[in-house]
Amino acid sequence: MGTSSSGSGAGGSNPLIPSWIPSLGPPDPQPPSPPQDPPEKPEPDKNPGKPEPQPLPPNTPPPNSNRYQQPRRDFNKFVRSKGQDSQAFKDAVRGYSKSASGNTRVLARRMQPSAARVVNFYNAINTVKVSGLDAALTTFHLSSYLQRPALDVLSALSDEIFKDHTDAFDNTQDDSITRQAYANTVTRICEIDDLDLNNLTNEQIQVMLAIFIEETIAQRVICDIGNGMTELTSDVDALLEIEDNTYQIIHGLVRTEIMPEIIATQIGDKENLEQKIENIYRIAFDALAGVNN
Repeated sequence: MGTSSSGSGAGGSNPLIPSWIPSLGPPDPQPPSPPQDPPEKPEPDKNPGKPEPQPLPPNTPPPNSNRYQQPRRDFNKFVRSKGQDSQAFKDAVRGYSKSASGNTRVLARRMQPSAARVVNFYNAINTVKVSGLDAALTTFHLSSYLQRPALDVLSALSDEIFKDHTDAFDNTQDDSITRQAYANTVTRICEIDDLDLNNLTNEQIQVMLAIFIEETIAQRVICDIGNGMTELTSDVDALLEIEDNTYQIIHGLVRTEIMPEIIATQIGDKENLEQKIENIYRIAFDALAGVNN
């Protein structure tokens, strides 16, 4: 597994939801506006070169420049413990999910680029299950991976999972975060007992989806509040352990909460699949925020 390099991290004054993340559904209905007086003539623009500020998406709280301060402080405490202070990490993700990101609904919306790739992964791995591995690889133009180990096959599927959309998030930092999450996911999937890509079960696919979702959350958390990791320690082994423990704690907090929804999604109607995955993210962030505790 890889580790994220140190950087400035997410800016507290940046919009919680970038303007390029599309809406998956119609906006909430608004009541009719009362009659308005004719608008006053606007004053001349005193700074014509400065663009007008754009409104935030509906239900998005305004940015708070200090919103990451507490979660980053707790995450740094977790790093200084070399990933052993699980309570510090839980405090970090609780503040991150509940307050720093606005609320869990907003944070789930922020994960929409990852949700789109999770859907691609589900479609790809379900094609393997339904059509058989050899036929699926042919469909995906990956015939050269016939008879190759699962690690190679799943890694090659990244071409299908990360194929270009018409979405603005293609090849953005969000996509890079999800790619790192998928690389870690492949490693964890290959650790599943009795894994045979020629004979996948529904239960194995459900676990695969859970792993990918959990890994995208772990990488998002590291990107947003773990920006000081490599400044606090340059020990590669320690960084790998911190990243692994980050995933393991998230896994422990969210798996039992999200699995019923994953099962229902995997065996149910596939319409509006991205919205269903986004709802699973919201449930996961509720668990991290302690909303249901």
